[in-house]
Amino acid sequence: MGIGTYRHRVTLVQPSAPPVGATDYPSVVLGDGATSYWPLDDPAGSATVRDAAGAWPGEPQGSVAFGVPGPGAGGATAAQFIADNFDATIALPLTTVPRAFTLEAWILTGGSSLNQPQCIFTNIFSVDVPVVFSVRSPGNVLGTVGATTLLGTKVVTDNHWHHVALVVDALGALGAGAFLALYVDGVEDGRNTVTRASASTGAAASIGGNDDVASDFWDGALADVALYPGPLTATALAHHYAQQLTPPTLPVVWDCSLQSAAAQVVDGLAAFFVRGRFHPGITLETQILFEGRTFQVQSLTDVDERHVELQLMCVEVVGRHG
Repeated sequence: MGIGTYRHRVTLVQPSAPPVGATDYPSVVLGDGATSYWPLDDPAGSATVRDAAGAWPGEPQGSVAFGVPGPGAGGATAAQFIADNFDATIALPLTTVPRAFTLEAWILTGGSSLNQPQCIFTNIFSVDVPVVFSVRSPGNVLGTVGATTLLGTKVVTDNHWHHVALVVDALGALGAGAFLALYVDGVEDGRNTVTRASASTGAAASIGGNDDVASDFWDGALADVALYPGPLTATALAHHYAQQLTPPTLPVVWDCSLQSAAAQVVDGLAAFFVRGRFHPGITLETQILFEGRTFQVQSLTDVDERHVELQLMCVEVVGRHG
């Protein structure tokens, strides 16, 4: 088959697997090295809360309900905490928070104002430098690591989901000295110096409750609580925020076959498309190199939801120039 223009009909078949290269929020969290990740998307009535990254499943206690709408564009669910009796919490067997770490979560408060702090995560009974991550009146994020406390400035009690993170770079790994920082919706919301000589050990942790203060239980919804063994960068946290709210933008990938009377070209292009994949977002500038031939897409016309008519021009045959 030489240089020329050829027209073929392509049959598209919806793939059973997700699009190649598509990235969802859990993949981003795990890809950034979370050692514990509690999505809180467990089925209604669950007696355990899965840890998608590690070996620390939680146990819901009190008024915790699963299956409420979550923050993301992908439709994942969240956990609702009802602090009517100050007992809604998820107990974790996790007993160590590293010396340098990042805690992140998606939060939705139950009202526009707070009468008392509401705890997102804590290991308050740790014998070494306990950690408390919470929201306090009038609605700002609060991070406490040992004797160091930092209160953010952005109000998160507006009945909207917010992404919050507590970053502790006790070893100066990011090149800015030893610091504690808060992030809200991918943007830094405060920073302080921190001295943290050791990890937090010796006490179990909890999500949504502070057993040391009976009134500090979460009242609202939580999702995607994750713990990382080091400080995440500002770029990474901004990406987490954006990724949760934006569905994958990669084009849907399709399997396909070609139907035409020109058997030689059909066999070649069909083999190429089945191996290399084809998607309806292909552009007129796209060139295809296969078995010594270069084809350029000239037109792509929808026939119906399962067929397109694809016009290709063979622009070069190896060994035949001019």
